[in-house]
Amino acid sequence: MISRSAVSRAGQLALRRQSCAQAQSRGFAAAASSSGAFEPTEVSGVSVVSKDAQGPSTKLAIVAKAGTRYQPAPGLTAGLEGFAFKNTLKRSALRITRETELLGGELTSYHTREAVVLEANFLREHLPYFTELLAEVVAETKFTGKRRPDVFWRGWKKEEKEKGDEKTWSKPEQRGA
Repeated sequence: MISRSAVSRAGQLALRRQSCAQAQSRGFAAAASSSGAFEPTEVSGVSVVSKDAQGPSTKLAIVAKAGTRYQPAPGLTAGLEGFAFKNTLKRSALRITRETELLGGELTSYHTREAVVLEANFLREHLPYFTELLAEVVAETKFTGKRRPDVFWRGWKKEEKEKGDEKTWSKPEQRGA
């Protein structure tokens, strides 16, 4: 007679062999299922692409074709990135930072060779605020005089004229440096 433990061991081995055989006969890797397709539209001449991720948080990004490849002067793209969430005509940098933190958001700016990207990560319910903020940052950024030369002309050197406090900016190769 066959003992009960022998039957259970044989059953376990059969299940293992079957699952191993299924794993080995598996086909090629398939593409991950997408949670939704991108929906391109055009609003007032601006291309807009959206995708609903069905989560509690969302990301809103503005991508401008203004990367280092397209900059007319060295440091201009880095300057645009550096001024991204500073003062606007309606809000100070401190106000932008505090409101973003109170709403649980995060603001990021970076550049690539092709584009300058302004990005906001936030809870889905605060979409109207961050849409308004990003539009304001793009359209109404206030480039303050004190920081402008330091941010925009990286790689350029400041030369003070001998006549007084008037300052000029020039490329190092123009000065023979």
